[in-house]
Amino acid sequence: MKNTMKKAAILFFAFLLTVSITSTQALAAEWVEFDSKNTDELQKEWEITFSSAVDESTVNMENVYVKDSTGEKVSTDYRVEGDKVFIKPVSNYIPGQTYTLFIGPGIKSGKGQDLKSDVRFSFSVNQVERPKSDMLVHFIDVGQGDSILIQAPGGKNMLVDGGTKASGTKVVSFLKSKGVSTLDVVIATHPDADHIGGLISVLNNFKVNQFIDSGRVHTTQTYYEMLQLIDDKNIPFKVAKTGDAIDLDALLKTTVLHADEIASSTNDASIVTRLEYGSVSFLLTGDAEKSVESKILSQYGNIQSTYLKAGHHGSNSSSTAAFINAVKPLGTILSYAEGNSYGHPHSEVVARLGTVGSKIYSTAESGDITITTDGVKHSVSVAPWTPPVEPSPNPEPKPDPKPEPGLEVKPGAPSKFKNCTEMRVYYPNGVKVGHPSYEKKHDRDGDGWACE
Repeated sequence: MKNTMKKAAILFFAFLLTVSITSTQALAAEWVEFDSKNTDELQKEWEITFSSAVDESTVNMENVYVKDSTGEKVSTDYRVEGDKVFIKPVSNYIPGQTYTLFIGPGIKSGKGQDLKSDVRFSFSVNQVERPKSDMLVHFIDVGQGDSILIQAPGGKNMLVDGGTKASGTKVVSFLKSKGVSTLDVVIATHPDADHIGGLISVLNNFKVNQFIDSGRVHTTQTYYEMLQLIDDKNIPFKVAKTGDAIDLDALLKTTVLHADEIASSTNDASIVTRLEYGSVSFLLTGDAEKSVESKILSQYGNIQSTYLKAGHHGSNSSSTAAFINAVKPLGTILSYAEGNSYGHPHSEVVARLGTVGSKIYSTAESGDITITTDGVKHSVSVAPWTPPVEPSPNPEPKPDPKPEPGLEVKPGAPSKFKNCTEMRVYYPNGVKVGHPSYEKKHDRDGDGWACE
């Protein structure tokens, strides 16, 4: 075959994955397989090298694409760099399944020369045992708002919310400090400004592979600006549905427990997600309130989680006793600003968490909070917060008990009297035994009363 591909370099960017390749059509050049153990990223990327520089405008998803074993096209990204075309999945290939890479006709050089005839080959991906890596879950201190960065064991990154617009710079700086260059998933739990405002700075500073939204329409300028950026940057956009699985990492189970794009309030539209890594789990509730908690309780049999991000910044509009008792978190994160005008966190929520023995971690008190886990052990970067003990109100002073008749001492009265006439000026009914003015000489009848 003339003008066929001179060579194709097969690159794996997958950790400890083995790949078997079977050509279904003879190729005109040697295929080179690189040792996949030299890299540690989850996704693998094919690098196809042509004989001349490629005209990018002639490459599209109709002539370079991947299909799975059912014949369905796999969502992929591609890019052209000189004489190379790179193609990789938007999400992970699934270990154990067979895929086919198709390279169709129509790819041309910059001079209009056909570079390839129709070629395809199949490959399967088999995952082998590998040591577990740590997952990091960062609760970023954005004041009165939420922003959570999940760094998965395989190296992918997911951001849940971005705080207020004013927090955007802080969130961007934090992500960069953690080595983030690409966000594989961004979730906007609901369209309130204290959750999506900072995402505008994030979208302007990072490549985002997938954006998951609650779908709840809002009329604010912040919400419009966020959607406009997503559209301008052509970011893959999805509205979450209850029961969705989020494909972040092969070792993680990430499930949407609740989403409602037609909820009557923005808070109750919140995307609620639960992440499981081994035996350690995280329940992230956005601003979901009591009615959402009730739905989750009725829909899922077991929602016990190692860590809970308490709903609505610790407001008593969320975190009912029934919900807290069902989750039974070992640790709970409260994300709020010190001295906020809402009084968050509310004392009854703090009390409920104390009742189930949950340690409380506060962004207002401790700043950024990082939880590290290998799926078995887990640790928190800061000490638990000890809620202040409210002083008990001073009891109202009890009135002095009324003295027994005959024992009352009147202020200013002498303690000794010459006779009963003088005593009766102060004590008209006399005094009883035990009174400081009692004397036997005034108790002539010996009944224990003087001058009665």
